[in-house]
Amino acid sequence: MDALGVPRLSNAQWRALLLRHQPELVSEITPAADLIGSPFFDHDGNIGIDATRPTVSTRVTFTRIDGRTLPQLNYGFWFPSRPAEGPLDLYAGQLAGLLWRVTLDEAQKPVLYDSIHRCGCYHKLFLPRGTTIDMRHTSGEKPLVFHLDEGLDTDRGLRLCMAAGSHYIIDVGAPDTGMGAVPYTLRPYEEQLVLPAPDGLAHSLYGADGIIRQSQRVERFLFWPLGIPSAGTMRQSGMHATAFIGRRHFDAPELFQDLGLDFKRPRRNAEQTDSTHGSTSSP
Repeated sequence: MDALGVPRLSNAQWRALLLRHQPELVSEITPAADLIGSPFFDHDGNIGIDATRPTVSTRVTFTRIDGRTLPQLNYGFWFPSRPAEGPLDLYAGQLAGLLWRVTLDEAQKPVLYDSIHRCGCYHKLFLPRGTTIDMRHTSGEKPLVFHLDEGLDTDRGLRLCMAAGSHYIIDVGAPDTGMGAVPYTLRPYEEQLVLPAPDGLAHSLYGADGIIRQSQRVERFLFWPLGIPSAGTMRQSGMHATAFIGRRHFDAPELFQDLGLDFKRPRRNAEQTDSTHGSTSSP
């Protein structure tokens, strides 16, 4: 920790944590739209997803709660598309993505998992043992909350089961890597901001406004009065509004405190705090 209580780890230590908690992704079936891959620019300047190079973008962020600064491990998945489920599917379109985030305490143990789609929709909280939430005083649209099994081992990455096509996370459990599992590569999120293009230059995956126009959805015409520009469009980290009613952002530093989440302090950390104040903790 530095003088402000912010965790300071080396690049190698952060990477070790990212590898330790990287999730296993499982689809109900395996259509092309559910294969993760690496984004690239084709000769026409359009964005494609190369499923022959499964890659997950990673970045470390921080959250504030009850005077504590806790690190967060972010994993970003890209899919080629969200296929239409019918002739009037408002949510279908090119490119789709999923963000999975693991919040760690001072002992580097997970105290919360949450996810959104890359448009900012479908914010889901997955609470491990010891984490509680009280949203009675939370206004506006609320995220979905799920309690993980009490006996689930969170020392390693979890298994995310997603619905085919929509990429909704429908179950979270213990990893169970099978013989047909395909490994993916972890790459820094910043590489998406300087992707090589056929013109010989490097371009950001996102436009100047932080969104990917190619991924626009019809739903934007339905939700435009609610104040979110181009709702349903894939967008850059730091620009994910997660509520249509009220105001809430995925990367807001005090998001979890506003949602009424409570993370227990690690026992050793709590004892040190008591000792600082001149009291004695029982063994």
